[in-house]
Amino acid sequence: MRKGVLLDTGIFIHAEFAEPTIKNVRVGWGGRESVLEVHGLKSKKPGQDADYQEQKEALFTVGRLIREGEIEAYTSIEIDFTLQGNRCDSGIQRAPGLSDSQMRSGA
Repeated sequence: MRKGVLLDTGIFIHAEFAEPTIKNVRVGWGGRESVLEVHGLKSKKPGQDADYQEQKEALFTVGRLIREGEIEAYTSIEIDFTLQGNRCDSGIQRAPGLSDSQMRSGA
């Protein structure tokens, strides 16, 4: 049975591993030399916050698990849609091992 996982979409905004760059390259052609702008990507430096960087790097594993069908990913929009008329398991069913009071208290 696949497990449903709620994804915090805020991490996607910051989960970029490359950034744009422009490099000037000299090109000789027909006895003349020109300088052209070459647009590309370069690796982004890791963030200063180690915990947040780990969350971003974990997205590769999360993506693989989704592709392999091990987990089913949801965002809050999808959950809102599900609650508007489609079947949705209760919090207890989605989080086995936690009591109702623990769920309410955020424990």
